[in-house]
Amino acid sequence: MSIRLEFKDYMGGFLLKDPQVKDVDSLGELEELEYEFFEAATGVDKEGRIRYFHFELWKSPEQIEDLIEDPLIFQIPGLYTVPELGVENATFKEVLEAVKKYYEEKLSSKQPTKTTT
Repeated sequence: MSIRLEFKDYMGGFLLKDPQVKDVDSLGELEELEYEFFEAATGVDKEGRIRYFHFELWKSPEQIEDLIEDPLIFQIPGLYTVPELGVENATFKEVLEAVKKYYEEKLSSKQPTKTTT
């Protein structure tokens, strides 16, 4: 069974949150990941599945690439569905890849167009 996460983009970062989780403080933390990426706040259930993931994006989408490549990301269990990103039954790594793609597209659409004279 896939865990549904909602994606929220906001100034300075993004949030992936299971809408069924009402009390984030009741969740455990992925301490290793938070130690390695101080810009991340996590919440995991007893099986180690992500139920809350907040990430401060203060550099660029390449910052997400560093996160994706971390070996701990490969170990996160479960499948996830994130409708806002068009992701269904994906690993958490694939969810983060979709987040990166979202920001790359968002940033590229804000690039000024060149005019020729």
